[in-house]
Amino acid sequence: MPLDTGIHAIPRLKGDERLAPLGKPQRMWVVGSVFGRYGALCQLHDLLVHKIRARDRIIYLGNYLGEHSNWTGEAAAVIDELITFRNGVIAIPGFFVEDVTFLHGRGEDLLHEAMRLPFQKNPGVWLMEAKKHGLEWYTSAYGGMDVEMIAQAGLIHMNKWTHHIKHMISAHKGHAQFFADLKTAAYTQYTLNKDGRKQNDVAFVPTGLHPAYSLNLQHELLCWPEEDIHALTAYQPFARIVRGQALTQVMPEKNKFVLTLDDGKGAGGELGGALYAACLDAHGTILEWLEF
Repeated sequence: MPLDTGIHAIPRLKGDERLAPLGKPQRMWVVGSVFGRYGALCQLHDLLVHKIRARDRIIYLGNYLGEHSNWTGEAAAVIDELITFRNGVIAIPGFFVEDVTFLHGRGEDLLHEAMRLPFQKNPGVWLMEAKKHGLEWYTSAYGGMDVEMIAQAGLIHMNKWTHHIKHMISAHKGHAQFFADLKTAAYTQYTLNKDGRKQNDVAFVPTGLHPAYSLNLQHELLCWPEEDIHALTAYQPFARIVRGQALTQVMPEKNKFVLTLDDGKGAGGELGGALYAACLDAHGTILEWLEF
């Protein structure tokens, strides 16, 4: 079926094919960092299926696996649920493949880099640094890893482990493709309002960015910014930045330029925090706030 090009995205920002253009949605349902909260994710999806309508977009802001799944054992189930829900949405008349976007968060970046472990410049040092950011949490869905043991075991053992985790991911139907299709950031594509005035767009990032660089030049800064963007007040040409992970424990502030769908508790190794989601209009204004 041909796409309705009056609604869906055509052009991309030059420089990064992994950016997700969102076109001109009427509403956007945005989901913050999941961090392995399988039960909360299922509750959110049970609600969303009754609220979404054609011309909406659904954007997930990264960090799907995490420490919460270490206690529940439901890490792989989180990815299964995301895949199942996405397939159900695009099967609804009026929805298209690009209407559901998954961003690549810190957790997914760590998992991706761990699968390239033998090619890291100093793999032992990289492993110990990655452990501080929760690498063991994010690999637990696929058999996990003992970072200190692997760091001391040498390249041959590292190579065997990377083959093992790739095999474990492939053993779960759809998971390898899910991770391969993740986007680095997303953005709306409004040009002129009906009255001829410029409509500023909304950008969606996993963690942050550098305000001096355009969105297509951010690359790893989207997951690993040099500074937190909590106090950022402007970033052209966007009317608002929406992100899925805070670097510190802060309650979501709904009226700031940077909207954070996270309270900072999900990545701290504690069993706490909530899963946040919001429905936004074309300007990034909150129409509905959800918390599980």
